[in-house]
Amino acid sequence: MCCLPVPTADQLASCANLLGKSVHLWDTRRPYLPVARCAGHNDVTTGLAWIENRAGAASTRFLACSKDSTLAMHDISRAEKPLQSLRTTALSLSPFAVASLHDDVGT
Repeated sequence: MCCLPVPTADQLASCANLLGKSVHLWDTRRPYLPVARCAGHNDVTTGLAWIENRAGAASTRFLACSKDSTLAMHDISRAEKPLQSLRTTALSLSPFAVASLHDDVGT
């Protein structure tokens, strides 16, 4: 597994050296689901490197290399965002055996 700190605070990019063909961007404050997923390789992604902006601003682009002998440039702003497509449903039970189902909680 390779990990690389993101220029933005509280974020980390990772790739798995054994099975993963994608690069995942994580928020360390919510480590259960990736913030973004960048795909594009046909084999395991093995390395990452951020592309620095000339102006010194935080970059959204990085390079990823793979065992398929390719180097891909990814942009986080164009990546798949799993949290945005996640269904949020809640079930509430009262002590009086009343159930309530809420769909799209928090939207």
